[in-house]
Amino acid sequence: MTTINSALTDREEQVLALLQLGRDNAAIVAELEIGIGTVQNHVTSVCRKLGVTDRFAAAATARTRPTAVAGSGPQRRACARDGCDVEFALDHRGTRYCSPHCRELARYAAQHSQVPCPICGTLFDQRTDLHTPETCGNSCGQQLRMRRKGNTLTPRQEEVFSLIAHGLSTEEIAAHLHISRGTAKNLATTLYRRLGVSGRADVAAAWEARTRT
Repeated sequence: MTTINSALTDREEQVLALLQLGRDNAAIVAELEIGIGTVQNHVTSVCRKLGVTDRFAAAATARTRPTAVAGSGPQRRACARDGCDVEFALDHRGTRYCSPHCRELARYAAQHSQVPCPICGTLFDQRTDLHTPETCGNSCGQQLRMRRKGNTLTPRQEEVFSLIAHGLSTEEIAAHLHISRGTAKNLATTLYRRLGVSGRADVAAAWEARTRT
């Protein structure tokens, strides 16, 4: 069985794991909080040690080869990372993973777990490089803020909300509600402010998000 290259350092294993996840140099910089030059040096070193010519080949090599040599003797366990079926010999460290590579993949998965949006139920990545979002997108975020503020719409605003979401123009809304064009425009402006949106597309997205709940 082929052995994963033991010459890779722990940092190089981290870089290799992120390459396997399709991250570019800028994303690796943000994830590991190191300089762009350092990332480039690590990528070059990983490629050299793996005997490949570029980052894509390194990622492919990490995906297709075994990550550890199965040990011998009675004290053995399966790697704890989901998707890895390698069994390895236990040592005095009592590690849960067959290699530093699997350990880094498992750590990344734990930090970027998907959770259901509290508004529409859509699964989304809860963790990003910059913040921890509460919802799957801006429209659902607006709905969540409205709920927390107890910010309910009037019956007339609800009518305008529905009509805009279904694609009616200001003139069509005025005709449908038997009001002037100016009044329809003012109602739409007030609705945008209450929803925290800036245009019709955002209103439609907010409507769709609410109707999915």
